[in-house]
Amino acid sequence: MNCKITIGYENDPSAGYVCFGSLKPEKDGFALEYDFDGDKCTLVYRGGELNQSRRGKMNTDIAFTAGRRTQCVTKDTELGYGCTLEVYTRSLNYKKTENGFDLRLEYMLEDNRMLMNFTAEIVGEQ
Repeated sequence: MNCKITIGYENDPSAGYVCFGSLKPEKDGFALEYDFDGDKCTLVYRGGELNQSRRGKMNTDIAFTAGRRTQCVTKDTELGYGCTLEVYTRSLNYKKTENGFDLRLEYMLEDNRMLMNFTAEIVGEQ
């Protein structure tokens, strides 16, 4: 289903992003595909775990599970630079809505606290 996606950063409101993508609702979650700065992105939520991947100029893979430490693997394909960073997910709150979902994610990336909101709203015919 086509959807409007809003990505907000509570610690930097000016860095918000709005785009359109494809939403596949699932019983206890979703699969979402969208473009971000020309890169192909996927966001999949299942069983209390959120997996994010990005492919293009920047390749990134992150798994988020509340209360757990994971790794963020990133590679800049243009510069040939890559790194692995520690991620600690403080909270992950998913709410299915009538027309999509709301998701709030709080995590630590190394020493930086991040607060993100993802919203997807189905648009057009279904």
